[in-house]
Amino acid sequence: MKLDSLTNDNSRKWYLVYILLYISLISSFLLGENSTGGAIKDYINHKNISLDFRNNFYETFFNYEKYNTRHSPVLTIFLSFFEKIKLNDFFIRFIHLNICLILPIYFYKSLNLLIKNKNITFFLVSLLFISPTFRTLSIWPDSRLLGLTLF
Repeated sequence: MKLDSLTNDNSRKWYLVYILLYISLISSFLLGENSTGGAIKDYINHKNISLDFRNNFYETFFNYEKYNTRHSPVLTIFLSFFEKIKLNDFFIRFIHLNICLILPIYFYKSLNLLIKNKNITFFLVSLLFISPTFRTLSIWPDSRLLGLTLF
């Protein structure tokens, strides 16, 4: 058996690990984990601004500096789209959580270019799921993780 490639048995094990880590992320989502401490407060601020974007986009956009936020308006515009279609806050956060799952895939692809041992690469990517910052910012939408994922 080669160490640098995933065998069928090994790949099944890694998929199981990935699924278990995803389930742990979902359970943290349902419990409202906030291990970094300020993510809920930031999300509430984003939520209030996104409601203003929903109600009057142009005025909010051109007067964005009055909100005294350090974050880009991209996330709040993204959230306001969901507010406009009357999507529940639970579903907005759940959609964001699943969009953030693209980040470990990008991370895996990037590491795969540097590290030829796929077992080590998959293990390193799995560590991302236990990072308090990744977990919290996936659960409570924030512009940092979304920006890292999209750009």
